[in-house]
Amino acid sequence: MKLSDHDLLQLTEEELLELPEEVLRRLSIKLLYDLKEARERLRQTSRNSSRPPSSDLPWDKTDSSNDEEDKHQQQENGESAGVGDQTQNTDKASKKESEKKTLNEANELQQSKKQDAEASDKRKAGKQPG
Repeated sequence: MKLSDHDLLQLTEEELLELPEEVLRRLSIKLLYDLKEARERLRQTSRNSSRPPSSDLPWDKTDSSNDEEDKHQQQENGESAGVGDQTQNTDKASKKESEKKTLNEANELQQSKKQDAEASDKRKAGKQPG
């Protein structure tokens, strides 16, 4: 970082207004580099740095961040034609997948209830005789 925390705390609006133009330009360049560096660090994940996967935030563990980055890059490159069709197909596929998942979860829940009922029939709670 170009500016320390102490330097940033010392900056006030009054002092900035009194600084000459050349000093303000140099300060703005330093601030720009600091901002770019901070944003680069914020974008780091275990996939694009040497950080372990356990350091990722739990809500960022899905692949949705990659999809957003890909869409953003396509828009920058002018490849946004047909994106609506792709998103509609993706939405349909994700709905079908979510329906399958809920059915599978319901089946697993029923099986676990059956296993619990069978286990409770065999033994009572507490110390077993014998």
